[in-house]
Amino acid sequence: MSKTFRIIKIIDASTFIIDGGSKDGVKNNDKFKIMDEHGDPVKDLTGNIVGFYSDPKGYIYARDVQPKMSVCKTGLKKVNSPIMPSLANLTNYERQIELNVDPADIDASLDSDSPIKVGDNVELVSDTTNQNE
Repeated sequence: MSKTFRIIKIIDASTFIIDGGSKDGVKNNDKFKIMDEHGDPVKDLTGNIVGFYSDPKGYIYARDVQPKMSVCKTGLKKVNSPIMPSLANLTNYERQIELNVDPADIDASLDSDSPIKVGDNVELVSDTTNQNE
């Protein structure tokens, strides 16, 4: 059974704080998937709801684990620069993946599809260190 936590602050489109920390078994580099709270209803052929389905909104990784909370970041994405193909190896770089967040939920005081919102569930997926998606 996976552990479920909640996003309690959104710093920016790639930085989130969840309400789980080391006291809950969270470790640095743990991977979490962000899910809709309920998902979309799935109906059978007669129109009866048989369950709910939800695609992950994105994935985040624990970076700063404290006893009762963790600061999480998205993975990195390789970006190829459009400058001269012959220089591609010199101009490629990685950047933080930005997720679709509700701008009203970004907490500017800590400055640093359906958007991610405060209160979204966060489930531990694995404790792998591979962060490229």
